[in-house]
Amino acid sequence: MIIITSGFPSTNSSKPGIVILRTIREMNSDIDVVVPATKRKINENVFPKGRIHWVRYMPRILCLLQSTEGDGGIPVRIKQNPLLLLLVPFVMVALFIRTFRLIRNNSIIHAQWLPIAFIAAIIKVIKHNPFLVTIRGADQVLWKIKLLKPIVNWIFQSSDAVVTVSKKLSHEISAKFDIPSKTYFIPNGVNVPSEIKKDINNKITILFIGALISRKGVDILIQAFAMANFESHIQLIIGGGGIERKKLESIARGTNVEDNITFLGEIPSNKVQDLMLKSDCFVLPSYSEGTPNVIKEAMACGIPVIATNVSGNPELIKHNKTGLLFEPGDVNTLAKLLHFAIDNKNIMKEMGRKGKEFIISEKLTWRNCANAYEQIYKNIERKISNP
Repeated sequence: MIIITSGFPSTNSSKPGIVILRTIREMNSDIDVVVPATKRKINENVFPKGRIHWVRYMPRILCLLQSTEGDGGIPVRIKQNPLLLLLVPFVMVALFIRTFRLIRNNSIIHAQWLPIAFIAAIIKVIKHNPFLVTIRGADQVLWKIKLLKPIVNWIFQSSDAVVTVSKKLSHEISAKFDIPSKTYFIPNGVNVPSEIKKDINNKITILFIGALISRKGVDILIQAFAMANFESHIQLIIGGGGIERKKLESIARGTNVEDNITFLGEIPSNKVQDLMLKSDCFVLPSYSEGTPNVIKEAMACGIPVIATNVSGNPELIKHNKTGLLFEPGDVNTLAKLLHFAIDNKNIMKEMGRKGKEFIISEKLTWRNCANAYEQIYKNIERKISNP
């Protein structure tokens, strides 16, 4: 098995590609992971069961397309600095060459990003190796670009399986590209902590964790928090790094609740749930998502979630039952929901309890996620053996 991905954890606490690492750690397959190098030399082996190939496509100082931080990945970096687009062909060629050298007759290629699946599709033409692609949400903008839609269609038609992390996205791809027989929905897994570790103090904490990029809507959260005009013992904690941090800090300084807002910076992936367990409410005000694992992590911790009614979020949150939903960009409604959450602790606590029950009842574990992928791999192998 060869997995090609645009990002992968460089340490046990880093975020890029963490869902991929947590899935393959549960697999029994022999796996090679092919990933673009970062400008920082990697020393920690986070996947001892397999092999990680950090592919240099330029002198290390110019390997700028991916970082070791959870800053939104390649698309966000290119948006921040369009000149980085010039590096994309070098990345694609370097990943192609390394993958091509690793290929064996029985190798299955698993592409973890739609543009990278282009590499797998070309290799299939040359070497006839099967491939599957996982679509996590941000990829869908590509098939809405008229010029790229024929390429995307070719990739999907050439693939042996297309996996999505949300039911809505699975239905969209299946219908739009007429591939119902090979489109699968596999939800990401999550760790379920045994108990809440709430700090004993008088503080009430509203929490956001994620990349500080425009589509996450953190500016809306800050505005809504300021509009709610909470007392000083209620605080907003913002965890994460990204290109919007300075802008968001400036927005916070322009409110009358600056002292109640704290920016923590990047949160190590293995510390995210520790922070959630000490919080009272988690908010994800994104404009677009796949099926965000951060919501699952919060639900698994038993804390109530307020999130936007987009993409896969409603598949996790049932409004007024396992959390609260609002339309993206609606500052007024979010402010009201924040007030409701603070004023109705028992109701929110019950939502948090039901959310955790949902995670457990749906068996949303990394082991089950890995099992589902391994079943697809076996189906592809049987198809090869019995054409």
